[in-house]
Amino acid sequence: MVPVVAAASEVPRGRGSSPELKVLVGRDVSRAAISGRSLKIIDGEGWTHSCGDRVSVKATRDNRFALTLSARSLPGPLRIFSIDGAVSVDRGLFRGSIELINHAGRRMNVINLVELEDYLCGVVNAEIHSSWPIEAVKAQVVAARTYAFRRMLDSGSAYHLTATTEDQVYRGRSIEDNDAARAVRETAGRVMTYNGEPILAYYHACCGGATDSAADIKDRDLPYTASTTCRWCGDAPIYRWEFTIAARALARLIASSGRPVKQVDRVVPRRLTQSGRILELDIASPGKVVTITGEELRRIVGYQKIKSTRFVVARVGDSFRFRGTGHGHGIGACQWGMRRMAENGYSWQQILQHYYKDIAFSRLR
Repeated sequence: MVPVVAAASEVPRGRGSSPELKVLVGRDVSRAAISGRSLKIIDGEGWTHSCGDRVSVKATRDNRFALTLSARSLPGPLRIFSIDGAVSVDRGLFRGSIELINHAGRRMNVINLVELEDYLCGVVNAEIHSSWPIEAVKAQVVAARTYAFRRMLDSGSAYHLTATTEDQVYRGRSIEDNDAARAVRETAGRVMTYNGEPILAYYHACCGGATDSAADIKDRDLPYTASTTCRWCGDAPIYRWEFTIAARALARLIASSGRPVKQVDRVVPRRLTQSGRILELDIASPGKVVTITGEELRRIVGYQKIKSTRFVVARVGDSFRFRGTGHGHGIGACQWGMRRMAENGYSWQQILQHYYKDIAFSRLR
């Protein structure tokens, strides 16, 4: 058991002492333009350097960094912070500080070191809209906090999670607003637990009528993600979708992913989840059948084109037409379902208990 949570009645720790997250906001970049009030740099040997309000940093060899417009070269990793606690990296504005890690000779990772509660304020409007009913926004915040905290506990790398849909979308201070801050403040420290441990709180945009378990979709045994029906998202603007692609174009995309495919004659689902999501399908061509997963096909063709694996596919002339419901992987909470539940008077606790089974609510110590 992870000794990091307490009963829901325990008073949470205040702002300024919440866990510090390491969020990857730039991967394998060659240089970064950083600005802020009275910037300071702490280099890899512990020395502090003043660099005004703006600095451009370039990764060089042997774990060093060149400061442009300066003759200085500093050993890494570098930690950069400002006097007012806000740092801009290229076009993004972030709370906390920035860490630069040179890991590939002339490439570096850009990591935002930010307190968990501050981080959440930069997630809300990247994932949903803070103008949604407050109970839905609170449900989103608790799910995002729980996911981030679980990833922080499990991470063995230089960062805990990314700022993209690979984990959850984070855009920093530039998208914060009062409604997002209110939802964070009024659920301060709250996380979901299962058997006393924080859960890996997957969520997605729209389930299309039913969720599925992580055991089916990601081959991970997470009992709290058991499949459940959802009658709340049926009027979501992304509930139904359709996409058509030429057979030749589909063959080229699949071939570019390393599969030995020259043409596609048929696309045949072969294994489905309880709710009808496609786990595996056959790509058939003369004398050859290639089997891939439904999520692989989404990645190859594009997540915004094949929006979920809950689809049917038909050959129409020289093209394939995909028709489906939902948007996302289908595990855990359905964001549009959360919105409709809140509009119908459900609390954030009731909303989350609908999508995650046998959970409890705890506070971070």
